[in-house]
Amino acid sequence: MIIFTGQKDQWELDDLIEEEIKNQDSIKVNREKYKSELQHFKTPLENWWRSKKRENITPEMLTDWLQRAKTKAWASDISGSFESCTKKFVSIPLKFSDSDISRLQAELSNKRAVHLRSDALTLCSMLLLDCVPQPKCIFVTYESLQSNKNTLLHAWLGGHWEWLIVLCDTNVQNSDISDTCPDVSDIIKYDHLNKRVIILTASSAEQITGVFLVEHEFNFEHLSNN
Repeated sequence: MIIFTGQKDQWELDDLIEEEIKNQDSIKVNREKYKSELQHFKTPLENWWRSKKRENITPEMLTDWLQRAKTKAWASDISGSFESCTKKFVSIPLKFSDSDISRLQAELSNKRAVHLRSDALTLCSMLLLDCVPQPKCIFVTYESLQSNKNTLLHAWLGGHWEWLIVLCDTNVQNSDISDTCPDVSDIIKYDHLNKRVIILTASSAEQITGVFLVEHEFNFEHLSNN
């Protein structure tokens, strides 16, 4: 028996996979980023194809490969944003006590969306970085979120990053926070179960509707003895 089959050439197949990845996304980005995600996604796919003992591909495997691909494609962007946001305080030689870190971790645990109000934004930012694993954290300013909203949300939802921390300094208007931040928390309300968002504001900011409120008032007892 002779079977004749038709198969797309390599570039057409690339376009097909790229389009499929794009169609599955709720937040779209430019084509150059999809091409980068595609190249990282094809590596484990090609390794599987060349393997002599191939296991059956499952939806879970494909989801994992795609998440890794998106993480690699966006790693430099997220790293640059993180360094830009934290460069003002990463060199400050202050450490918080273990008890204060544990207390805030307990308040944040199992909360999908948190509005963290503090009377000391810089110190509270430093404390947050001790509370959440940095490799799984995207740390951005409100201005950065506004100017790069789609790309940041696409990377956060598609990659392995669990936490999105948005720092709103005293220059950000309450009305802007109230308009933008609930939209971000609504995205994960019924989906993306492993994603968490923290909106960090000054204590004078109004409470964000529908977001769990945590108050943090700084005192020197929160610091370690050293």
